[in-house]
Order: sequence, then structure tokens, then C-alpha cells
Amino acid sequence: MANKSVEFYNERDKRTISFLDDTNHLNKKIGVVISKQACQSFTGQLLAMTLLNQLCRVHRKISILIEDDGSFFIKAYPIINETKFSSAIQSLSKAIDPYGDFQIKNQLTDCEVIISIGNTDISASIYVGCRGTIGILSKDNINHIDWSNSSKIGAGMASTLAAAAILREVINKPVRPIAICAWNYEEVDLDSNNYPKDLIDNLNLGNSLIIGAGAVGSAFAY
Repeated sequence: MANKSVEFYNERDKRTISFLDDTNHLNKKIGVVISKQACQSFTGQLLAMTLLNQLCRVHRKISILIEDDGSFFIKAYPIINETKFSSAIQSLSKAIDPYGDFQIKNQLTDCEVIISIGNTDISASIYVGCRGTIGILSKDNINHIDWSNSSKIGAGMASTLAAAAILREVINKPVRPIAICAWNYEEVDLDSNNYPKDLIDNLNLGNSLIIGAGAVGSAFAY
């Protein structure tokens, strides 16, 4: 088992290690809090699953605290056939990394960094949320979160901001609060309320040809 895990990580982490220079950072424990409000919404679960999908591809130790473990709302999530939220998270993490230490916990201890998806009373290093097409990263609880279905695109943006922030934290790089619009990747001032909130009409791209079915092609199709 040990030889297989070494082979697995050596192959998977080639590019990551070339960036970090060593694997010590990859073994630092990450804590993820999924707030009650996030657990109770499709958009909140989407943000959580998308973030964990990214984290499990880099970090090998992740503890997850789920404030309200109920039904799993995302019925068509690839490779996941679970009805309970925590079971979906466990299936996803093990499908990505069968050797990783990914655990559902009632309390987070000894974590290098803790991120909260949504607002919580638990002390965290980073808080992440979304509103319409905006992904939000903060050092404190966020006043502008909207977990309605109109914020699904913002949830995708928020997950990438959060994954990048966690990696920067574990390699001792600065992280700053930021809110970015998914349509034009511009930083926005949430208090100004001057940004596109959701997609009102369907996009009409005409006839399109996609060559390749990787991440970019999949994102385009989505």
C-alpha cells in the first residue's frame, strides 16, 4: 500500500512539487467548515463540492466539519451516487485520492488553515461565499452572501478563489479579501451594488465546435 501511495503521489504531484519545491506543504492539515446555511442550499453544496474537488487534488490531509448534514441536493454530480451530503463528500474525496486522509469531524484541531464556506461561529482563517455572479473571499464573516440558485455561477468563482487562497496560506504567502465577477474577472465593490447579479436571458452562441473534452471544453459546455 505504501509503495502504491508513493507512486500515486509522485505521478500526480509532479507539477505541484515543481512549483512548491517540496512536499511538506502538501501534508499540512486543512480544515473546512461548511456552514448550516451552505449545507441547506443547492448552491452552498455546489460550492463545497467544487472546492473539495480542487483541494483533494493537492492537499493530502483535510478535516471537514459539516454544520447540518442532510440530503445531498446535487442529483447529477459525476461519479457520485449518494443521497446524504457527508457521504457524497467522502465518495468524492476518495475517488480523487484513495490514499488521502480525508475525515468528517465534529471539531477541527491542529489545522494549518481553516476555511469556512459561509458564515459560522467557528473561528476560521478565510471565509468564502457568493452572490449572483460574484465569488467572495474574506477574512471575516460575509454580509453579502446569497445561497439562492441565481448564485451558482458565483459559487464556482468562489471555489477557485478559496482553493488558491488555501494554497497561498500553507506556503506562507499573503491572502487578501477580494470579490470577483465571473463574467469579466474584474474585482468589484459589493457595497456599490454595481455589478451583474445573474444571467437573465439564455446565451445564444449560434453553432459552435468544441475540440477536446478536458477542463476547458467541459467548462465551455457547462
